[in-house]
Amino acid sequence: MHLGLALVLALGCNIASVASSQDVEDSDGSSFSGIYSNRTTETIRIQDEYYGIRHVNYWVTSDNHAIIDGDVVYPGTLEDLLAKQYTGPDFDEDEDEGEESQSSDNSTSSIGRRSLSVFRGFDTWPRSTVVYRFSNYAAQRQVGRYVNDAISGWRRRAPYLRFRRVRNGGGTMRGVLTISFLPNDGCYASIGYNGGSGTVMNLGNGCYSAEALHEFGHALGEYQ
Repeated sequence: MHLGLALVLALGCNIASVASSQDVEDSDGSSFSGIYSNRTTETIRIQDEYYGIRHVNYWVTSDNHAIIDGDVVYPGTLEDLLAKQYTGPDFDEDEDEGEESQSSDNSTSSIGRRSLSVFRGFDTWPRSTVVYRFSNYAAQRQVGRYVNDAISGWRRRAPYLRFRRVRNGGGTMRGVLTISFLPNDGCYASIGYNGGSGTVMNLGNGCYSAEALHEFGHALGEYQ
């Protein structure tokens, strides 16, 4: 069965809308939730090929990923997000109604667009098989059981999905989801499959089986 249909059925099961975990303390003593971090965020107005012109709130991980909408990795690095900054004119009420409507649609906070949507512009996993690895043995030891729980949860609800683990390794790898344990960076994941640069997921402090289930939803292409 095609992965797109698998995602629709999984959405119908409502398993991606997992609540964030209990608050935990960061190394500086501040409190943040496992998925939706309470870290200080910056706001930028961007224009990209996914949702046009919009405002996003973002924060930066310890390895220079820009995290938007709480727990979604913006493709590339922080510099790639900043390169999308939009500085053009705003539409006003005197302009054409159609243009105004389009501006209103594209300029809203992006987190409101996430509900039950599949992220556009990214490929699905070939043959409905998610290929994944851990960044190192320490990450495997720390979060491996939560990853296994999440995979079991997805396979129960969408048995046509397959998951194949390959040898651990740092950085990113083409066509592979690399799962890390950066303890103070919370929970986040890339959206969908990327056969070029690969994708990433982090399960830090406060990220358990439910959060891993949610993040695998992002890895499969859901933007809820």
